[in-house]
Amino acid sequence: MSNNTVKLKILTPEKSVYEDEVIEVVVPTTAGEITVLPDHMPLVSIVKTGEIRIRKPGQAEPVPFAVSHGIIEVRPSDKEKGIESEIIVLAIRSELAEDIDLDRAKEAYDRAEKAMNKAGEKSPELYEKYRKLVDKELNRIQVAEKYNK
Repeated sequence: MSNNTVKLKILTPEKSVYEDEVIEVVVPTTAGEITVLPDHMPLVSIVKTGEIRIRKPGQAEPVPFAVSHGIIEVRPSDKEKGIESEIIVLAIRSELAEDIDLDRAKEAYDRAEKAMNKAGEKSPELYEKYRKLVDKELNRIQVAEKYNK
């Protein structure tokens, strides 16, 4: 690993979605969008549903991911202990923009919206559950439409 890169891992409960050396990661957090570069200070923050953009060495265009909420941890390097800087994103769900099936995402959005509207009549807790699902599917649609032309 060079001084100009940092190791990034994007993990979900099901799998490791991404692992590579990067020069920049842009992440949506509850405090706003943040950019993490090599040798960033230590950080733990809540990731909100949105878009992660990764810049790799030698690539002009970012690698985009749709992400559902989670957390990000930035671990700084410690040269004395031989520990390299690392960024770990733990997300409920994350997928590469080019892997999103837009038709399936739209169908899932429609189902979630109907369930949310039905739940709103019965239970605030169920309504909130389905509202989060609607947000997640809408984000997948937006990221897919933005990058999959």
